[in-house]
Amino acid sequence: MQSQGRGGAISEINVTPMADIMIVLLSPAELTIRLFDRLEQDPDGAGVVQVMADRDLPYGQVLAVLNACRAAGAARVALLARQHPRLP
Repeated sequence: MQSQGRGGAISEINVTPMADIMIVLLSPAELTIRLFDRLEQDPDGAGVVQVMADRDLPYGQVLAVLNACRAAGAARVALLARQHPRLP
């Protein structure tokens, strides 16, 4: 991470995208296995998984994905959000 001097704003965020798996088609057990395989192939060894969920997805399903990430050995899980356009 870089900053603009002491107490300045962070200009760069170091997040390595690891999984681009469509979880809709996978059970939690299958997801854990696939994530484990992807994490083993990570050249940086950072172990970061990025998760983005549709707003209509039940919280319990998102929690199951987060648990699968931890079970697969993810060091960190980043929750991503889309920025909605501002209304005029």
